[in-house]
Amino acid sequence: MTHRMHTSLRQRQAGAATLVVVMSLFLIVAMLAAFASRNMVYEQRIASNYYRTGVAYEAAEAGVEWALAMVNGDNVDAACQNSSAGTSLRDRYLRINQSTRVVTKASTSESAMLACFNNGANSWACQCPTPHPTSASTFVIPAAVAGVGLQPTFSVGFKVGGRPGTARLTVSGCTGLNLNECGNNFIAAANSLSRVDRAVDIALVSALKMPPVSPLVARGTVSPGSPAALGLFNTAPSGSGLLAQTGHALAIADLAHAEGLPGSLASDHVIADDTTIRSQAAELFFASFFGMNSDYYRGQPKMRKIDVAASCGGDCTVPLVEKLAAGGQMFWLDAPATFAANVNLGGPTNPVVIIVNGDLTISEPIQIYGLLYVRGNLSWSNGSALPATVTGAVVVEGNVMASGTGAINMVYDATLMQILNNQRGSFVRVPGSAWDQAR
Repeated sequence: MTHRMHTSLRQRQAGAATLVVVMSLFLIVAMLAAFASRNMVYEQRIASNYYRTGVAYEAAEAGVEWALAMVNGDNVDAACQNSSAGTSLRDRYLRINQSTRVVTKASTSESAMLACFNNGANSWACQCPTPHPTSASTFVIPAAVAGVGLQPTFSVGFKVGGRPGTARLTVSGCTGLNLNECGNNFIAAANSLSRVDRAVDIALVSALKMPPVSPLVARGTVSPGSPAALGLFNTAPSGSGLLAQTGHALAIADLAHAEGLPGSLASDHVIADDTTIRSQAAELFFASFFGMNSDYYRGQPKMRKIDVAASCGGDCTVPLVEKLAAGGQMFWLDAPATFAANVNLGGPTNPVVIIVNGDLTISEPIQIYGLLYVRGNLSWSNGSALPATVTGAVVVEGNVMASGTGAINMVYDATLMQILNNQRGSFVRVPGSAWDQAR
């Protein structure tokens, strides 16, 4: 009996010890599971943060590319869509000093000037409100689209005050639609958002690096017509009074009109039979005015190309007028062309650059403000009683032939040349100027 009692007691003690060991093992396993689960939760949060940050970064980078394209774009409305009734984004938000090339902002506000929202259909819906002189832009925050994941947004501002001809694009990409939550009071932990600030410096590549200093520059011969139709004028007292630079002989007496500086002889203001420009290669001659070869110049983002065969139909003033109305300022006609309408191209405060890649024939009393550059021969006839005029300068790689009973005047305008030099051209990224900040 005593032996059986001791055996039963040992069995109970062994069972209790086993239970303690098992419970301890369960506790350890539970702790390990909890720890593993905790690490998994942290890893999920980290992965989620990385994902949101990646989306915000891509939105910011998209904003930089979009804004850079827009500052080189044509006229737009308040929805950033092309509109001949609007103004260009560059003119809406930036001011470039005509003399110093210093860039300032249209508004003193440091807040975003424009913004784009993902509309839930893999595209951007943008807002480009006209800036208030001192206050931040007002945006309409769209409602979130049901059933769509992240709907990121980006906002764009500008910083100025650096080197002349430069500005800084400041773009904030955010994973949410609400610009108030993504703005200066941004708190990532409070609203589960990610934001990336990206800045890139941009610089203006001049439309006319080295402006001519006379109303006519021609590598070939200049034929004023018989009777003479061509007149040259450079009368501003602050200028040089130079009337022409030609690669062959030019007699002032052969011109219909020639007026240089007041009180001076017009014959003293002609550089003729210049062997330097006569023998200079066409590409070097081109680069001496634009600072780059023709391929690079033609490919810059602000250039508007005109397919002569497809668009002109015998008169290239038609597509030129259309592109001018849309906000174009620099034009490249890809083949020999004809201007056969009495129109104005450009204006007294809005000069243009027109480059014809070949011969140009003009048959009407057209008015051009800015620079007319012809890569072949220029043949200009005017049979009307109205004068035909280029106010600015004409540069011709070939010969110049004038004819008709009406006046064909080339009037040098240093102010328009200055505008083309300091205010017109394409904005490009400054290499090595980008930086990012993730929040």
